[in-house]
Amino acid sequence: MNKQEKNYEEVLRKLKNNEKVSVYKVIRNYCLECQGFQEAEVKRCEMSCVLHKFRMGKNPFPRKLSEETKIKLRERLTKMRKNK
Repeated sequence: MNKQEKNYEEVLRKLKNNEKVSVYKVIRNYCLECQGFQEAEVKRCEMSCVLHKFRMGKNPFPRKLSEETKIKLRERLTKMRKNK
């Protein structure tokens, strides 16, 4: 069992146990399974699948945040960390 297959099994285990798993990680694992757990094949994939843009396990459409929003989010995160 290679590294990708182990990661795949880990994500399946988390899903079965209702643990939090990133949707991008689930999509990545789906693509790895589709391509025989070969990372290089996932990168070269030319399928016309609706998940194609997300196959690398990252959001292909990152949000553009204004400086004001970044400051608010930073303050919120700092507050949450202090309350932990």
